[in-house]
Amino acid sequence: RALPTEAAQGDAGCVLVDYFARYPIRSVSAAGADAPVGALNGHYRVSFENGNSVTVDSDGELALWRDPASPARARLRGRLGINDYVARVIDREGSAEQPEAAKALAIAARSYLQQNATQAEGCQQIADSSATQRVSPTRASAGARAAALWTDQLIIAGPSVRYHRDTPAPNTLVWRDAQAQAAGQMRFDEILNHAFPGAQLSTLSDSSGLACTPLAGAEAWLARELPRWQRRLRTEPGYEAPATRPAICQLALGSPYSEQSRNRIYVRGLATRDDRITIAHEFVHLGLRNHPRGQDEDYVEQLARRLIDYRLETQ
Repeated sequence: RALPTEAAQGDAGCVLVDYFARYPIRSVSAAGADAPVGALNGHYRVSFENGNSVTVDSDGELALWRDPASPARARLRGRLGINDYVARVIDREGSAEQPEAAKALAIAARSYLQQNATQAEGCQQIADSSATQRVSPTRASAGARAAALWTDQLIIAGPSVRYHRDTPAPNTLVWRDAQAQAAGQMRFDEILNHAFPGAQLSTLSDSSGLACTPLAGAEAWLARELPRWQRRLRTEPGYEAPATRPAICQLALGSPYSEQSRNRIYVRGLATRDDRITIAHEFVHLGLRNHPRGQDEDYVEQLARRLIDYRLETQ
């Protein structure tokens, strides 16, 4: 009787959410005692410097930490699957009262994430803020979760995506209008076409929406190295081999990173030992995507260097 009646659906990718980015946190407590740094499990009260407070609940997806640059200030970070993130945006920015409007908002929120998130620890990273997207710090409602799962992987290809509660603008989903359109029997795709004229639906795995220029030499090198790496990585707690060999894509700007949702690694090339270590580093992030050590940059870097230096005796 204590077991769930059905298995939870998978949620590809991950999003690091910096909660309450614009509101300094004074304390996080449970049952009258300050919460320790680390993963949070249970119900907590978050008190802010401005005197306000909110209650949050967490099953380990939220964590309390302190920035080394300002250790006196508490920070709250969430590590969410992409669909869980989208569902929480629906609850915070809209509602699931009109399912077709909720589907349209889910696709807009997922598209905004892809266009505006940065990369960190093998995940996308974005702030919980009115300047980006507000994200509920509590478990997503059943209706919002259903809308996120129904639209799994779907994004808008082409225009920069925005949405607003009640103010029309080009390429902007107006939530008030979307609800009225859904009440008038409009489907989610019709709602999106009204907000983003001429835009096409795409998917996270469709390179026409988010391009990947393959680095054939790096992919061939990874294919040769993987059997040796796999023998070494199988001894690592939490390691899960990606279902398929990751694509290695040309990085145009910024720092190298990996994308769990599309099983891709973005690097500049394969010219030096440091380039090889970088590919190994991002591969380790993919392999430890569901383990806390996958968030430890020092550990991931040390393991990547051991992979590059690792030589198995000829059998």
